[in-house]
Amino acid sequence: MKKSIRNAGVPLLSALMIAGQMTILPAPAQAASISMLAGHWSMVLHGNTGCGSHSMFVTFKLNTSGNGTATIDNHSTGCATATTTGNPISITSLGNNGQGTAGLSCGVGCGWEFKIQVSSDYDQIILADVNPDNPLNTPTGVAIRQFP
Repeated sequence: MKKSIRNAGVPLLSALMIAGQMTILPAPAQAASISMLAGHWSMVLHGNTGCGSHSMFVTFKLNTSGNGTATIDNHSTGCATATTTGNPISITSLGNNGQGTAGLSCGVGCGWEFKIQVSSDYDQIILADVNPDNPLNTPTGVAIRQFP
């Protein structure tokens, strides 16, 4: 007398598949970290400043503390086109959801305070100066990580 074992593996296979599905869970969200922004960046900013309508291309390098220096190539309706170097830039706060604040100086008595949103892969930052203490400054833009 032969016993059929042809279907004997189906319940075992089903149990393994169910167990496998139960153990596949999404990875916990990684808390945002300023140190993850270290590296070289390029940023475009546009908006009103003390020089009127202003367009800027900014390159900068951040260290693991979120501080660095920037080169600003700018053009505006009210000031001469210029390139300035050594401008301090810093990420001053970053929450777990990627929102935070940043500052960029453009010289003595010149600078912007930005609200920022960092992308979940740490490769992009959107910025907007919404500081009500300086209502004539409205630059907004995006920064992207440069190729390694």
